[in-house]
Amino acid sequence: MPFRPALVAAAAALGLISTSAGCQTVNTGRLRNALVRGVDVIQENRPFTEAEEYDLGRTAAATLLATRPVDPNAELTGYVNTIGQTLALASDRPELFHGYHFAVLDGPAAVNAYALPSGFIFVTRDLVASCKTEDELAGALAHEVAHVALKHPLGAVLKAHRFALVSEAVERGTERVPDERARLKRVADGLQSVSADVIDAVSHGYDRATERAADEAAVEVLRRVGYDPRSLADLLSRLERTDSGRNATHGDPQQRAAAVRALVTPTDPTAESVRTRRFLTATAALRSGG
Repeated sequence: MPFRPALVAAAAALGLISTSAGCQTVNTGRLRNALVRGVDVIQENRPFTEAEEYDLGRTAAATLLATRPVDPNAELTGYVNTIGQTLALASDRPELFHGYHFAVLDGPAAVNAYALPSGFIFVTRDLVASCKTEDELAGALAHEVAHVALKHPLGAVLKAHRFALVSEAVERGTERVPDERARLKRVADGLQSVSADVIDAVSHGYDRATERAADEAAVEVLRRVGYDPRSLADLLSRLERTDSGRNATHGDPQQRAAAVRALVTPTDPTAESVRTRRFLTATAALRSGG
Protein backbone atom coordinates (compact mmCIF):
# COMPACT_ATOMS: atom_id res chain seq x y z
CA MET A 1 0.00 0.00 0.00
CA PRO A 2 1.53 3.35 -1.01
CA PHE A 3 2.57 5.98 1.49
CA ARG A 4 -0.22 8.53 1.84
CA PRO A 5 0.78 12.06 2.89
CA ALA A 6 -2.90 13.03 3.20
CA LEU A 7 -3.41 10.41 5.88
CA VAL A 8 -0.34 11.64 7.73
CA ALA A 9 -1.65 15.22 7.62
CA ALA A 10 -5.03 14.12 8.91
CA ALA A 11 -3.43 12.09 11.67
CA ALA A 12 -1.35 15.12 12.65
CA ALA A 13 -4.45 17.27 12.82
CA LEU A 14 -5.99 14.83 15.26
CA GLY A 15 -2.87 14.53 17.41
CA LEU A 16 -1.87 11.05 16.29
CA ILE A 17 1.49 12.26 15.00
CA SER A 18 3.40 15.50 15.41
CA THR A 19 5.15 17.59 12.77
CA SER A 20 7.89 20.10 13.45
CA ALA A 21 10.80 21.68 11.55
CA GLY A 22 9.85 19.71 8.46
CA CYS A 23 10.06 16.40 10.32
CA GLN A 24 7.30 13.96 11.15
CA THR A 25 7.43 12.12 14.44
CA VAL A 26 5.15 9.18 14.94
CA ASN A 27 3.36 8.87 18.25
CA THR A 28 3.59 5.11 17.89
CA GLY A 29 2.53 4.55 21.48
CA ARG A 30 -0.75 6.39 20.96
CA LEU A 31 -1.44 4.65 17.66
CA ARG A 32 -0.52 1.28 19.09
CA ASN A 33 -2.89 1.81 22.02
CA ALA A 34 -5.72 2.77 19.68
CA LEU A 35 -5.28 -0.38 17.62
CA VAL A 36 -4.59 -2.80 20.46
CA ARG A 37 -7.60 -1.61 22.43
CA GLY A 38 -9.82 -2.52 19.50
CA VAL A 39 -8.41 -6.04 19.53
CA ASP A 40 -8.85 -6.33 23.31
CA VAL A 41 -12.53 -5.41 23.08
CA ILE A 42 -13.19 -7.98 20.35
CA GLN A 43 -11.20 -10.70 22.13
CA GLU A 44 -12.76 -10.12 25.53
CA ASN A 45 -16.28 -9.55 24.18
CA ARG A 46 -16.77 -6.54 26.46
CA PRO A 47 -18.06 -2.98 25.97
CA PHE A 48 -15.72 -0.22 24.86
CA THR A 49 -14.60 2.19 27.56
CA GLU A 50 -15.02 5.91 26.88
CA ALA A 51 -11.28 6.23 26.20
CA GLU A 52 -11.29 3.25 23.82
CA GLU A 53 -14.27 4.63 21.95
CA TYR A 54 -12.49 7.96 21.60
CA ASP A 55 -9.34 6.35 20.21
CA LEU A 56 -11.39 4.36 17.73
CA GLY A 57 -13.37 7.40 16.62
CA ARG A 58 -10.29 9.57 16.26
CA THR A 59 -8.43 7.06 14.12
CA ALA A 60 -11.49 6.61 11.91
CA ALA A 61 -11.83 10.40 11.60
CA ALA A 62 -8.20 10.66 10.48
CA THR A 63 -8.80 8.16 7.69
CA LEU A 64 -11.98 9.89 6.56
CA LEU A 65 -10.27 13.30 6.51
CA ALA A 66 -7.48 11.87 4.36
CA THR A 67 -9.96 11.26 1.54
CA ARG A 68 -12.44 14.09 2.14
CA PRO A 69 -10.86 17.25 3.56
CA VAL A 70 -12.73 19.68 5.76
CA ASP A 71 -14.48 22.43 3.80
CA PRO A 72 -12.32 25.58 3.80
CA ASN A 73 -15.30 27.77 4.73
CA ALA A 74 -14.54 28.24 8.43
CA GLU A 75 -17.72 30.24 9.03
CA LEU A 76 -19.86 27.40 7.66
CA THR A 77 -18.09 24.86 9.86
CA GLY A 78 -18.53 27.14 12.87
CA TYR A 79 -22.23 27.50 12.11
CA VAL A 80 -22.70 23.73 11.83
CA ASN A 81 -20.75 23.27 15.07
CA THR A 82 -22.98 25.69 16.93
CA ILE A 83 -26.10 23.81 15.90
CA GLY A 84 -24.51 20.41 16.48
CA GLN A 85 -23.18 21.20 19.95
CA THR A 86 -26.57 22.58 20.98
CA LEU A 87 -28.28 19.40 19.84
CA ALA A 88 -25.67 17.20 21.52
CA LEU A 89 -26.25 18.92 24.88
CA ALA A 90 -29.96 18.09 24.56
CA SER A 91 -29.32 14.42 23.73
CA ASP A 92 -29.41 11.51 26.17
CA ARG A 93 -25.61 11.39 26.00
CA PRO A 94 -24.47 15.02 26.31
CA GLU A 95 -21.00 14.30 27.71
CA LEU A 96 -18.34 12.29 25.92
CA PHE A 97 -14.68 11.57 26.65
CA HIS A 98 -13.52 14.64 24.70
CA GLY A 99 -16.86 16.07 23.63
CA TYR A 100 -18.57 16.15 20.25
CA HIS A 101 -16.81 17.32 17.08
CA PHE A 102 -18.63 18.52 13.95
CA ALA A 103 -17.21 19.38 10.54
CA VAL A 104 -18.35 19.94 6.96
CA LEU A 105 -16.55 17.80 4.38
CA ASP A 106 -15.39 19.02 1.00
CA GLY A 107 -14.67 16.69 -1.91
CA PRO A 108 -16.65 14.62 -4.41
CA ALA A 109 -20.37 15.29 -4.74
CA ALA A 110 -22.35 13.21 -2.25
CA VAL A 111 -25.25 13.76 0.12
CA ASN A 112 -23.95 11.92 3.15
CA ALA A 113 -23.14 12.10 6.84
CA TYR A 114 -20.87 10.11 9.14
CA ALA A 115 -21.38 9.54 12.84
CA LEU A 116 -18.15 7.97 14.10
CA PRO A 117 -17.49 6.62 17.59
CA SER A 118 -17.11 9.16 20.39
CA GLY A 119 -18.97 11.96 18.66
CA PHE A 120 -16.92 12.66 15.53
CA ILE A 121 -19.71 13.79 13.20
CA PHE A 122 -19.20 14.87 9.60
CA VAL A 123 -21.67 16.13 7.00
CA THR A 124 -20.89 16.76 3.35
CA ARG A 125 -21.30 20.11 1.62
CA ASP A 126 -23.98 18.57 -0.55
CA LEU A 127 -26.01 17.48 2.47
CA VAL A 128 -25.91 21.01 3.87
CA ALA A 129 -26.82 22.41 0.45
CA SER A 130 -29.75 20.01 0.18
CA CYS A 131 -31.31 21.54 3.30
CA LYS A 132 -33.72 24.43 2.84
CA THR A 133 -33.83 25.70 6.40
CA GLU A 134 -31.82 25.61 9.60
CA ASP A 135 -34.44 23.29 11.05
CA GLU A 136 -33.75 20.74 8.28
CA LEU A 137 -30.01 20.96 8.90
CA ALA A 138 -30.69 20.51 12.61
CA GLY A 139 -32.76 17.44 11.75
CA ALA A 140 -29.86 15.89 9.84
CA LEU A 141 -27.41 16.65 12.66
CA ALA A 142 -29.83 15.44 15.33
CA HIS A 143 -30.10 12.11 13.53
CA GLU A 144 -26.30 11.70 13.62
CA VAL A 145 -26.12 12.81 17.26
CA ALA A 146 -28.77 10.20 18.04
CA HIS A 147 -26.62 7.49 16.44
CA VAL A 148 -23.73 8.45 18.75
CA ALA A 149 -25.96 8.75 21.82
CA LEU A 150 -27.37 5.28 21.15
CA LYS A 151 -23.83 3.94 20.46
CA HIS A 152 -24.79 2.72 17.01
CA PRO A 153 -21.29 3.35 15.54
CA LEU A 154 -19.79 0.97 18.09
CA GLY A 155 -22.47 -1.58 17.35
CA ALA A 156 -21.67 -1.37 13.65
CA VAL A 157 -17.97 -1.90 14.35
CA LEU A 158 -18.61 -4.99 16.45
CA LYS A 159 -21.06 -6.25 13.84
CA ALA A 160 -18.35 -6.04 11.21
CA HIS A 161 -16.17 -8.16 13.53
CA ARG A 162 -13.05 -7.95 11.38
CA PHE A 163 -10.70 -9.44 13.96
CA ALA A 164 -8.19 -10.70 11.39
CA LEU A 165 -7.94 -7.27 9.79
CA VAL A 166 -7.48 -5.52 13.13
CA SER A 167 -4.82 -8.00 14.19
CA GLU A 168 -2.94 -7.45 10.95
CA ALA A 169 -3.19 -3.69 11.41
CA VAL A 170 -1.76 -3.91 14.92
CA GLU A 171 1.12 -6.10 13.78
CA ARG A 172 1.97 -3.80 10.89
CA GLY A 173 1.47 -0.68 12.94
CA THR A 174 3.68 -1.67 15.86
CA GLU A 175 6.47 -3.61 14.19
CA ARG A 176 9.87 -2.14 14.95
CA VAL A 177 11.70 -0.89 11.85
CA PRO A 178 14.96 1.06 11.80
CA ASP A 179 13.90 3.81 9.39
CA GLU A 180 11.53 6.48 10.77
CA ARG A 181 9.86 7.02 7.41
CA ALA A 182 9.29 3.28 6.99
CA ARG A 183 7.89 3.15 10.53
CA LEU A 184 5.56 6.02 9.72
CA LYS A 185 4.37 4.20 6.62
CA ARG A 186 3.68 1.00 8.58
CA VAL A 187 1.77 2.85 11.27
CA ALA A 188 -0.21 4.86 8.72
CA ASP A 189 -1.04 1.72 6.74
CA GLY A 190 -2.18 -0.07 9.87
CA LEU A 191 -4.24 2.93 10.91
CA GLN A 192 -5.79 3.19 7.47
CA SER A 193 -6.75 -0.49 7.39
CA VAL A 194 -8.63 -0.62 10.67
CA SER A 195 -10.12 2.87 10.35
CA ALA A 196 -11.40 2.23 6.83
CA ASP A 197 -13.21 -0.78 8.25
CA VAL A 198 -14.79 1.39 10.93
CA ILE A 199 -15.99 3.92 8.34
CA ASP A 200 -17.36 1.16 6.13
CA ALA A 201 -19.27 -0.32 9.06
CA VAL A 202 -20.71 3.06 10.05
CA SER A 203 -21.66 3.90 6.45
CA HIS A 204 -23.33 0.61 5.62
CA GLY A 205 -23.99 -1.21 8.88
CA TYR A 206 -27.32 0.27 10.02
CA ASP A 207 -30.52 -1.67 9.46
CA ARG A 208 -34.04 -0.27 9.36
CA ALA A 209 -34.65 -0.73 13.08
CA THR A 210 -31.46 1.15 13.93
CA GLU A 211 -32.32 4.03 11.59
CA ARG A 212 -35.83 4.14 13.04
CA ALA A 213 -34.43 4.36 16.57
CA ALA A 214 -32.13 7.24 15.52
CA ASP A 215 -35.03 9.04 13.83
CA GLU A 216 -37.16 8.72 16.97
CA ALA A 217 -34.36 9.95 19.21
CA ALA A 218 -33.66 12.83 16.81
CA VAL A 219 -37.29 13.96 16.99
CA GLU A 220 -37.04 14.16 20.77
CA VAL A 221 -33.76 16.10 20.64
CA LEU A 222 -35.23 18.57 18.13
CA ARG A 223 -38.26 18.99 20.37
CA ARG A 224 -36.12 19.71 23.42
CA VAL A 225 -34.07 22.38 21.63
CA GLY A 226 -37.04 24.04 19.94
CA TYR A 227 -36.54 22.96 16.34
CA ASP A 228 -39.42 21.74 14.23
CA PRO A 229 -39.27 17.91 14.06
CA ARG A 230 -41.33 18.03 10.85
CA SER A 231 -38.21 19.38 9.17
CA LEU A 232 -36.45 16.03 9.49
CA ALA A 233 -39.38 14.43 7.66
CA ASP A 234 -39.25 17.14 4.99
CA LEU A 235 -35.55 16.48 4.40
CA LEU A 236 -36.01 12.71 4.28
CA SER A 237 -38.87 13.02 1.80
CA ARG A 238 -36.56 14.78 -0.68
CA LEU A 239 -33.78 12.22 -0.53
CA GLU A 240 -33.47 10.42 -3.83
CA ARG A 241 -33.52 6.65 -3.92
CA THR A 242 -30.26 6.44 -5.82
CA ASP A 243 -28.97 3.31 -4.12
CA SER A 244 -31.56 0.55 -3.96
CA GLY A 245 -29.25 -1.69 -1.97
CA ARG A 246 -28.64 0.96 0.67
CA ASN A 247 -32.34 1.80 0.94
CA ALA A 248 -33.21 -1.89 1.18
CA THR A 249 -31.07 -2.00 4.33
CA HIS A 250 -31.63 1.48 5.74
CA GLY A 251 -35.28 1.84 4.82
CA ASP A 252 -37.12 3.86 2.22
CA PRO A 253 -36.64 7.59 2.98
CA GLN A 254 -40.33 8.17 2.18
CA GLN A 255 -41.39 5.56 4.73
CA ARG A 256 -38.99 7.00 7.29
CA ALA A 257 -40.40 10.48 6.63
CA ALA A 258 -43.93 9.19 7.20
CA ALA A 259 -42.86 7.53 10.45
CA VAL A 260 -41.29 10.78 11.66
CA ARG A 261 -44.44 12.76 10.83
CA ALA A 262 -46.44 10.27 12.86
CA LEU A 263 -44.37 11.26 15.92
CA VAL A 264 -45.15 14.97 15.58
CA THR A 265 -47.62 16.47 18.06
CA PRO A 266 -49.70 19.66 17.80
CA THR A 267 -47.59 21.28 20.51
CA ASP A 268 -44.26 20.72 18.74
CA PRO A 269 -42.21 23.79 17.76
CA THR A 270 -42.49 25.18 14.25
CA ALA A 271 -39.79 26.64 12.03
CA GLU A 272 -39.11 30.33 12.57
CA SER A 273 -38.18 32.81 9.86
CA VAL A 274 -35.26 34.19 11.88
CA ARG A 275 -33.58 30.77 11.78
CA THR A 276 -34.21 30.42 8.06
CA ARG A 277 -32.63 33.83 7.41
CA ARG A 278 -29.64 32.82 9.53
CA PHE A 279 -29.32 29.59 7.57
CA LEU A 280 -29.49 31.36 4.20
CA THR A 281 -26.76 33.76 5.28
CA ALA A 282 -24.48 31.01 6.60
CA THR A 283 -24.89 28.85 3.47
CA ALA A 284 -24.84 31.60 0.83
CA ALA A 285 -21.45 30.46 -0.47
CA LEU A 286 -22.78 26.94 -1.11
CA ARG A 287 -25.63 28.19 -3.24
CA SER A 288 -23.34 30.52 -5.19
CA GLY A 289 -20.94 27.69 -5.98
CA GLY A 290 -18.23 28.92 -3.59
